[in-house]
Amino acid sequence: SAPGLSARIVGSDLIYQQHRINQVNADILWQQARADARMNISEFSLPGLHGNSLSMSIIGEPGQHDIQIMLDANELQLNASAKGNWQAPVWQGQVEQLTISQPDFGSWVNAKPVILQASKDRFIVEHACFTRESTSLCSAIQLQETDTQITANLKDLPLKELLQPLNVDAEIEGNINGGLKLQGPLNALRGQADFKLEQGLVTVSAADEPLSLVLREGLADLQITPSNLNAELRLKAGDASIHASATTGPLKAGMNAHLKGSLKAEIPQISQISLLVPGLTQVDGRLALLADLKGTLDKPEVQGFLELENASATVPQLGLSLQKAHLIAKNHGTDRVTFEGDVTSGSGKL
Repeated sequence: SAPGLSARIVGSDLIYQQHRINQVNADILWQQARADARMNISEFSLPGLHGNSLSMSIIGEPGQHDIQIMLDANELQLNASAKGNWQAPVWQGQVEQLTISQPDFGSWVNAKPVILQASKDRFIVEHACFTRESTSLCSAIQLQETDTQITANLKDLPLKELLQPLNVDAEIEGNINGGLKLQGPLNALRGQADFKLEQGLVTVSAADEPLSLVLREGLADLQITPSNLNAELRLKAGDASIHASATTGPLKAGMNAHLKGSLKAEIPQISQISLLVPGLTQVDGRLALLADLKGTLDKPEVQGFLELENASATVPQLGLSLQKAHLIAKNHGTDRVTFEGDVTSGSGKL
């Protein structure tokens, strides 16, 4: 009437296709409706994870048990502790402590316990908030095959972290705020996301004095449907304005979505470029960029041109005064770029 079970599982050098586990140990004890199960994995290479250790434990009864998970991988480090309650067919619980560390996104910690509910056809995460320094990310998730709802809000994400992959050599100030909302059947979600940069500052070291560029009115808007994704970006940087838009095909696993869009940028006054180019003074003119985007997400193609209009500059070291400069640069795929233009200096013209 009250059977018990005690088992130990040991394995080494386990290989399946490209996946590998160097060592696995598991101890299971079940007695009088109480379980004590522990598993340790060392040196593994699994889908998306390559690391040193993974340990899991479940201790307690179905109606009240503790869960501990610790992961140390190259791509992710995780430490979680939770309490659960299984009342067939639903498991409910709360994650009391959750720390997630990732090389590109830093370390995040839950601000309060995260309430979970799971069954065969539904998974719910109630309002969950994670923090990292001054940044917070809050979300609520309800996953069902016929009715899924996902909301998320991001507050005070430093702009410099978004630009970090570009290796920009500059001091960057400003924060990103925004939100995401998705709903509908799991295989046909639709919704929108918007992220804003109200004001920021980029300071670049120059020859004589630092060059500061004020960023304002930044907006990234995403419209998501089962058939496509529409994205629009607007930003003002000093006197310059940037507007980009793009549309992709359906984003599905195993499919490379097509891409179509445009990019327009305009700098009505380029006088501050003299701070970045030693030897140039009295710089004036207008710079514009127009480009079309096409191809696919993994192989985008850019076709466009850069135009410099009515530009002028002085090169004191050479005694040159350049006037009425006009230049157009066009790209031809990724193979070559052609230049066409003219400039006047004194009585001469090139």
